Amino acid sequence: MSGLSTAVALLLSLIVILTGIWLIPDAMGTTTLTLVQGLHVVAGILALIPVALALVTHRRVRGASTHGLFAALVLAAAFGTGVAQALIAALGSAPPAWLLTVHLAASGVAIGLAGVHLLLIDRSTARVRRIGRWSLPAVLAGVLGVATAAGAAWWVARVDALPAPDGYSQPFEGGPFAPSAVTLVDGAEGQFLHPAVLAGSMACGRCHEQIAQEWSESMHRYSATDPHVAIGIRWFQRDNGVEAGRFCAGCHNPIPLLAGAIDPATTHFEVGTSPHDEGISCLVCHAATQAGPSRDGVMGNASLGLTAPALPPTTPPSLYDAFIHFDPRRHAVAMAPAALRTVELCGSCHQQFTPTSLTGLDRAEKPHGQFAEWLAGGWSFGLHPSATALAAPGVTPKSCNACHMPDVASTDPAARDGRHRSHRFVGANHAHAVSAGHTAQADLTLTFLRENIGFALRVGAVQERPGMLDLEVAVENKGAGHRFPSGTTDISETWIELVIGPPEKPLWTSGLLDARHYLAPDAQVYKTVYVDADNVPVDLHNLAMVRQTTYDRYVAPLTTDVSTFHVPTSALGQAGSVPVRARLRMRKTNQRWNDWLTNFDGTTVPVTDLHEATLTLDLSALPARTHAAPEPDLPPSSSAQPAIALNIAGMVQVPGGPARIGSDDGDADERPVRTLDVPGFFIDRYPVTNAEYQRFLKATRRQGPVHRLDWAAPYNWTGQDYPKGTGGRPVVLVKWEEADAYCKWLGKRLPREVEWEKAARGPDGRRYPWGERWADGACPEAQSHDVPAAVGACPNRASPYGVQDLIGGVFEWVAEPYRAYDRTHLHPNANEWIAQFNNYINVLRGVPAGQEGPATTAASRSGHADNMRARVGFRCVKDAVVPSAGGPTP
Repeated sequence: MSGLSTAVALLLSLIVILTGIWLIPDAMGTTTLTLVQGLHVVAGILALIPVALALVTHRRVRGASTHGLFAALVLAAAFGTGVAQALIAALGSAPPAWLLTVHLAASGVAIGLAGVHLLLIDRSTARVRRIGRWSLPAVLAGVLGVATAAGAAWWVARVDALPAPDGYSQPFEGGPFAPSAVTLVDGAEGQFLHPAVLAGSMACGRCHEQIAQEWSESMHRYSATDPHVAIGIRWFQRDNGVEAGRFCAGCHNPIPLLAGAIDPATTHFEVGTSPHDEGISCLVCHAATQAGPSRDGVMGNASLGLTAPALPPTTPPSLYDAFIHFDPRRHAVAMAPAALRTVELCGSCHQQFTPTSLTGLDRAEKPHGQFAEWLAGGWSFGLHPSATALAAPGVTPKSCNACHMPDVASTDPAARDGRHRSHRFVGANHAHAVSAGHTAQADLTLTFLRENIGFALRVGAVQERPGMLDLEVAVENKGAGHRFPSGTTDISETWIELVIGPPEKPLWTSGLLDARHYLAPDAQVYKTVYVDADNVPVDLHNLAMVRQTTYDRYVAPLTTDVSTFHVPTSALGQAGSVPVRARLRMRKTNQRWNDWLTNFDGTTVPVTDLHEATLTLDLSALPARTHAAPEPDLPPSSSAQPAIALNIAGMVQVPGGPARIGSDDGDADERPVRTLDVPGFFIDRYPVTNAEYQRFLKATRRQGPVHRLDWAAPYNWTGQDYPKGTGGRPVVLVKWEEADAYCKWLGKRLPREVEWEKAARGPDGRRYPWGERWADGACPEAQSHDVPAAVGACPNRASPYGVQDLIGGVFEWVAEPYRAYDRTHLHPNANEWIAQFNNYINVLRGVPAGQEGPATTAASRSGHADNMRARVGFRCVKDAVVPSAGGPTP
């Protein structure tokens, strides 16, 4: 039996050696790694007795020697340190690093000595020949054992996978999880995943208690169960189909999505069950081995590739922990794939677009979200090849983790130098932390917001409006790597509240909430308004209905947004001191959304007050109105005086009379068509140019417009100087108030919307300024730039009155706030919905260069925040009254 026992020892030793060599590199599948590691430990323990017997027999037959004793000691060290590691891991602790070092060194020396010994052995003895008969089968059995381990690993990796559920519906192209972009990779493509594989996050807390506690209060933990998310997804599925809900689930609820549970035929994994309630679990992120653009090259909608972790869901916790403790270094490597450290991991979910499969259109909405905003902001310079931001003086670029996963003091096993990356993912959802009772999370969130957003209240340095006091409130985005606010700004609200006088009896207010918790329409509010194909606001976050963004007000990174409040001095009373309080407030959802969420029971969401600023107005010491005098060659004429119907330089006359307004075949906000009587007026032939605007700036001692976003670089001014060589280009980046001030400086005013449209359509109410056919106004020059190089480039597009650049020029401000025409033809309460467009959204007319087409007519209109800089210009009008024997007659 000595030959057989020696062969068994050889067999097991060979398995130990081969699996040990296999374990050395890190680049292998995690399930295979775990199975090979298990085989290595089991074979090593089983080999202890046969190897010991073989050594005893060998000593009895061959005798003792010094080098033999040394070899036995080395072999004992190799086996002993291996067994010690296994025992320590089984008891729930991590073996010390030196033990693994000794084990590897001793094993290497033992293998080397064994090899030399086999080369020098005397093969002539009968005993050796008898043992040799067993050697070849032992070697073959060892190789077969290792191959079996590899096969078992391959099989176990697929135990995690599930077949497609019966009747699973796939109406969207792109795989079983479309229209989400998430996939399973490493051989599991097209498969489904057992829901327990990525769940059980609190099991991680058995070792990583501090990190698990942080995660348990984060929005990643509540990404599927927060009521606003859960019910919003339910509404989305109701309106678009359960399968369409996979679009949301990729980022909010990936575990049941990957299990095939987001399907009409499936009713399990609802709220209250572990896989659903974990949201973005620990392993959803730590199993992400790929992050970046999806198959169609677009980042967003969960464009992640996940690799199932090592062990099947049925692994007993003690065994699971033992495998981890046996080699924590390798576990750390497996749980930290390269994708985990990239900005693409965050961008894969914090970036959204509505795919063609949902809307039926060719990507109706461009990809948007925090990742795109970061790329365009000042913090991404040099950190990413797609970054478009310019270097900002004094700004050190920073990634997502720098803000949202800062280093914190730690005793966690994952800590390095006593610190680890926080897993609270602190962001902007302060209200959820308050509602959930997570005090630490709430406090950190509020501190985070206050540190990154600045706020100031002041009296305007320039007071130009008679009977008005201008107060300014500045909101500075000094630290956020993306816009402020960001995220679901179509249903959230961030606004400025201004109260003048005692709070219990104010003299003047703006931005108050009424008794029903609705925000006053006069509020200076930061939000987004999407509209559908009928130009009706999409107010319940049904992104599949979105066709365009009508309103989007925010503060870009490293910029300051200034809101001006025009307070009637008559409201302030007599001379004296008056307190003024301004607050920057935000709430996760507006009241209309919350009413639908709670079935109109009158409840609301907590309001977060980010900042408060106060000052005291001394009415007797307020700055006097300042009216800078115009240059001598531009004498203003009061718009209140009669303007004789003669030619005015740069302007054309539009006679009074009926005007056809609106369109039956355009967007909903162009309907209904009606005929209005419009008094005569003069209107600028061209939009105001840079050179013309510069004269105004110098005369009134103002600075030219600047916008920090990268696309605005060609249009930014330097002080009072426009970009070199662009004097004839239409001025853009002008706020509504700046355009209004320019026109008033010249004794003119901004056009009313009906005046602009009459000037464009002529007396016959034509479709385009030049006629009824789009082709008749062909002008390649209009499509060559975002902003035309000069006004008047397309004279064949002039209207019947000679007004040019109405289509193919730039967007143009007009006087009124944006309101829809009577929309009850769409829905009985459609006129109420338009109240979402508040008083600080003004109408834009005109069609910019490069955006014009047959569908863009003289009736086309849209809205834009009056204080937001964009590719928007303007032109002015002047009243025309003709004297008669009976006095001026309009």
